[in-house]
Amino acid sequence: IIALMSLLSCNKEKGTIYTVDFSSGNFPQKSVDLDDYVAGVLPYEMSASWPLETLKAGAVAARTYALNTARHQSLGFDVCTSTDCQVYHGVYTGASSSNITRASSDTAGECIYYNGALIDAVYHAADGGATESSLNTWGTDLPYLVGKKDPYELQIDHPSSSWQYEISSEEMTSMVRNLGYD
Repeated sequence: IIALMSLLSCNKEKGTIYTVDFSSGNFPQKSVDLDDYVAGVLPYEMSASWPLETLKAGAVAARTYALNTARHQSLGFDVCTSTDCQVYHGVYTGASSSNITRASSDTAGECIYYNGALIDAVYHAADGGATESSLNTWGTDLPYLVGKKDPYELQIDHPSSSWQYEISSEEMTSMVRNLGYD
């Protein structure tokens, strides 16, 4: 698989991405330079204090994801600014902002391809100790998105590493029945 994946130059017309901020209530569209968008995503999807090479990998993944998603295309824009796509809050001026800017600029125009097409560059902050294959998750078999155990997940302290969700037995029964099971 690695031999079939490559890091190549990627282009978007005029180097812009169109975002919509759903939290504002009036859904204004905003045209953002692609690499400025990446710099505005990184500190909200990763810690700005992480090593530069880690941030660079995140920049390439964020750029590839933005260019390859069609989630909101029917609504006339590329990505929204929430966790539904990638969290984006504009220019970051916080701690370690120079690392964010450098990670984006050092990887400007770089994307990840598999067999000549942009990959589906999904990523996450925590995986609970394992990932699942794209086939079992989305019904599409992508050979570069395979399930595997993550022996390192439990070795780090992460705010998303422990969580719980409670539902009543009635809610669970309803959910299962809605899926066609009795």
